[in-house]
Amino acid sequence: QESLLKAIRIGCGLTRKSTLDEAAEDEGEKKKPRQKASSIPLQDCIPYLLDLKVPQIDGDRVTLCVAGTRAVFHLLRFSPRLCDDVLEGLTEKMSQYELELLAKDGLGSRCIWDGILDGKAEKNFLKATKSLLLKLNGRWVALASHRVGHHSVIKLFNFLDIEDKAILTSELAHMFNRLEGSAMGRSVIKACAVDAFLDGEKTWQNAVRKMQKDENFLNEIVEDNEGGKKKRKRKRKQSDLSGSEKPKVSAVDAISSIISNFKT
Repeated sequence: QESLLKAIRIGCGLTRKSTLDEAAEDEGEKKKPRQKASSIPLQDCIPYLLDLKVPQIDGDRVTLCVAGTRAVFHLLRFSPRLCDDVLEGLTEKMSQYELELLAKDGLGSRCIWDGILDGKAEKNFLKATKSLLLKLNGRWVALASHRVGHHSVIKLFNFLDIEDKAILTSELAHMFNRLEGSAMGRSVIKACAVDAFLDGEKTWQNAVRKMQKDENFLNEIVEDNEGGKKKRKRKRKQSDLSGSEKPKVSAVDAISSIISNFKT
């Protein structure tokens, strides 16, 4: 994984250098002698991989590099200690507007937002979600009312701790009537207990704890059922299934495949 990250830094550095050289030639500057390739920080590689093009007309969809966006998703599945620079590239190198566009786009939402919010509750991922919460301050109601964006709002709420949940819910509560006017907004109201927040923060905290308790109870039931089914399977059936299952692809192999296809 570390060698692949190094290759990405060098590759992005080479691409940026060639772009700068071409621009210098267009301006009539004398071409400098070729220098040894140098890598750039991984944080600076993230916007390059996404290659986000903002819509020129209101209502148009954002344009993303599919291969690069998928590569970033797999980078977020690396060992958590190697994800710091990737997370920083997304939360610090991308503007508020760009992050909002990613949340409203199907590919961006699935690969970038879900890539962060479906990750393990490690310290760096928790820090990234806190950065997202603060960076998109004032835009959460717009996302909560969007067909795609409301999924990211709900997932972020579930990922945050109780104090940060309160910050997000407080902003949503200020525009309760707007949220109530759409199916997406109503789903956010239910998932974040926004109506309970209007009755007081103590009432809201009790409602959130009850939702978390119910969710944990359901998860335990599902896990127990799945465990029981596995035990009841016959050995012959297990061997047949194992022979027909597709081999799991690691994040490194997935990125290598994406990069090779991207080059062609």
